[in-house]
Amino acid sequence: MSSDDELRGLLVQESTTAIVSGADPSRPTARSAHFLLPRAGGARLPALPSPPRNAGPVLGDQLPVDWTAWPGSSKLWRRWVARLRPRHERLWRKLGILDAVLATTGWVRRDEGLLLQLAGFWSGETNTFLFPWGEATVTLEDMAVLGGLPLLGRPVWSRLPDELRGDVDALEAARIALNRCTNKKPSFAPWVKQFVERPTGEVVAAGRGETEAATLLEHGAFLAMWLTRYVLPAQPFDVVRPDVFPLAAGLARGRCSALAPAVLANIYNDLSALSHHLSLGTSHQPFVASAPLHILQLWVWERFPELRPEAEIPSTASHGDDPGVPRAAKWHNIRNPLDHGYIHAVLMSPEEFQWRPYGGSSFALPQGKDGKDGCWVLCHDVVTSKELQSFAQCLLPCELVGMQCIEHYCPHRVARQLGFDQDVPGTIARANSCRKTAWATYRMRPEDVSFFVPRRDPGMTVEYAQWWKPYSSACAVAVANAERMKQLHAAAISPRTTKADGYELANNVQSDTPPSQGAVNKVTHVTSVHVLEGSTDDEMQTHNVTEQKDQRAKVDTESSSVSEGNNDDASSDGVVYGNNVLVKRVISTKTLYYLRPFERVKGAQVRDSRATNAGQVILQPGREVGTTEMIREASEAREAEKVELETIIDRLKEQVVALEMQLRDRRTSKI
Repeated sequence: MSSDDELRGLLVQESTTAIVSGADPSRPTARSAHFLLPRAGGARLPALPSPPRNAGPVLGDQLPVDWTAWPGSSKLWRRWVARLRPRHERLWRKLGILDAVLATTGWVRRDEGLLLQLAGFWSGETNTFLFPWGEATVTLEDMAVLGGLPLLGRPVWSRLPDELRGDVDALEAARIALNRCTNKKPSFAPWVKQFVERPTGEVVAAGRGETEAATLLEHGAFLAMWLTRYVLPAQPFDVVRPDVFPLAAGLARGRCSALAPAVLANIYNDLSALSHHLSLGTSHQPFVASAPLHILQLWVWERFPELRPEAEIPSTASHGDDPGVPRAAKWHNIRNPLDHGYIHAVLMSPEEFQWRPYGGSSFALPQGKDGKDGCWVLCHDVVTSKELQSFAQCLLPCELVGMQCIEHYCPHRVARQLGFDQDVPGTIARANSCRKTAWATYRMRPEDVSFFVPRRDPGMTVEYAQWWKPYSSACAVAVANAERMKQLHAAAISPRTTKADGYELANNVQSDTPPSQGAVNKVTHVTSVHVLEGSTDDEMQTHNVTEQKDQRAKVDTESSSVSEGNNDDASSDGVVYGNNVLVKRVISTKTLYYLRPFERVKGAQVRDSRATNAGQVILQPGREVGTTEMIREASEAREAEKVELETIIDRLKEQVVALEMQLRDRRTSKI
């Protein structure tokens, strides 16, 4: 390294120390290591996070969560993206939003159980997941790779110049025009149709100046809906919000905005609120998730191979041979239903956690001379490269300003995710001020920044291993139970064999034909019923999926399958418009019956002949006696529940013994 002024503003510290690697944690090796700042120096180490009160799985049956904001992708929206891409792809690439826009043409199936189990590990104090084996979190690098969002530019709340106020007024006029129609609100479908289905004669008749103005207005309207629906969603979720008009107008004019920190702040805020919601126990008020948590689900799939769906290549049917397919597209329309207990067990003790799933592909970074070791990047290099500036932004502890929140960003607590060695993290004081002051901690002067580009597999210091050991020890019993749960689950059913046959079973149910035995056996851990409802009035709106649960069983939810057809209003967010379709069968773990949800019965014995609606079709539950294989799998599912109950009973027994000893001591002292 040079010793001149270029070393000012260091984000990384280099030192030789004993490093514990994942290959052999019992034998630390002294080597040159690189750490993110600040490090906790001196004899006084920071306090450890408090261990979780309940180390068991989250039981979400009585903890309702409203997922209305979960993004879908309709044919109408995909048509609009295809219409505008040839005109504006170069601008989208310049703004850094190309991947984010293209990713909206796919659909990430929601796994509610996965998200709820993950939220149980969240700490709002550190904005990290506190796992027994260490800390992890969603970083700005994840937002750039999985979300396709830019890290550089103006804040999302910056004021638009006066000369561009006319663009905002034009968008507001379009919104007011929709308010006057029968819908009484700028819903997504009418908002798209007024631009996509504009008569060709109007465009031809318009002059050149009017055509340019119309093109700019359509682009601004497109970006306004994109921001509302996919980037910065907030209530109400079914309309284009006017508060994003200034940001959309600026983007349409080529003004770069840092969307990634705002979205990450909203994700942090939602995770903290959801974690608090789960800690309250039984609740009658549903938690409304508003942040784009589908990025969080992709984060889990990228880093936990045991929870990852099998298909990991882009769908050629939906994306063709496009070389510009974003990374998120490989998860398009993939289902991966897993038992909640198994998900929790993997999070407690994963066989593998991928600290660097993107390798060196997230940013175009320089390599060392031999291609193996890293290299230092000095100030003058950072100034000339947007890629280096973006990576440097990921390494800087700061505060993230969202639409309605300010959140702390602590990459030095999860340094291994960014390729650096992990040391005991230092503490950083919060600004606790206005968003302008918070933004100042994020905004970086590239001419004052130097950092190291890592190339080796990261490790941790001996000091960090010793510092985290008490937290890990406090979770030792829960980790042991998690291992037992994983073993039982592996013996009962493989979590990687449900994807393809789930579709087969759904199709068999819809066609009233009996499913194959193999298909039944591979989905027996799914114990919920979804009814898909739709409307042709607004194809862009995401509809809530109605869940009907067996009250005698603890159920695990699987995302509903999509019915494919020729209906142009069918949306790939799981809604089939104009049809009510039953798509699942269930296994009850409390009985030895193979249950089918509901069937239409017209028999006179189930109809009240005196009723005025005696001629209507009545829905009645039905059940079939299970085969030996299904009964075995239901029994194994009960055994897994029995393990959890035995753990709870043992814990209660220990508490009873402790209380009895306290009472005995009190009686002895009185005597």
